[in-house]
Amino acid sequence: MNKLTLDDVIVVEGKHDADKVKQVVDAMVLITSGTHFSSLFLDQLESLSQHKSIIVFTDNDTPGKMIRSAISKRILNVKHARIHDKQKIVGVEHATLEQIHDALSHCVTYKEYQPVFSMNDLYELGLNGQKNSATLREAVCHHYRIPTMNAKALLNALNHLNIPYEELHQLCQNL
Repeated sequence: MNKLTLDDVIVVEGKHDADKVKQVVDAMVLITSGTHFSSLFLDQLESLSQHKSIIVFTDNDTPGKMIRSAISKRILNVKHARIHDKQKIVGVEHATLEQIHDALSHCVTYKEYQPVFSMNDLYELGLNGQKNSATLREAVCHHYRIPTMNAKALLNALNHLNIPYEELHQLCQNL
C-alpha cells in the first residue's frame, strides 16, 4: 500500500493512534491526549485551519465523540474520518493499516444545515418504518461513512451532508 500524502492536519486521541496513522500517511498529526485538552489546543487548531484542513480521526466511542464534537463546534468545515468495521467498534490504534488508509481516503464534511429530507422521505425510501429499514439504514450509513444510526439521527446527518434527494433515492434502489 502506498503511503498517503495529505496537506491536512490530522487530530487523534493518543500517541499510539498517532504512531499508527503515521505508518499510513505523511501529514501533520496532533494529539489531544484525551478529552481534557486545553483551549490553547483549540486555538492552535483554529489558527491552523486558516491554512489547512483539519481531519478529526478519533475512536467511535464516547470520548472520541466528545472530542469530535468540541472541535466541530469551534472550527468550521472540519473533515471527519472514521474506522468502519461491521463486526465491532475498532479504535484507531487497533485498526489495520488498510482501515486507516480507507478512513483517511473517505473523509466526510458536515455543512450548514439545509433540510432536503423529511421523515416522510425516509419512510418512502424504506429507511424508516419498514421491515428492513434498520438494515437499509446501516448500508446507507456505511456508504456515506458515517456511524450507524436510527432514523431521526440519519435524517439530521443526511441534511447536514447536503446529499441530493436523487442520489439517496438511487442508492436506496441499488441496495
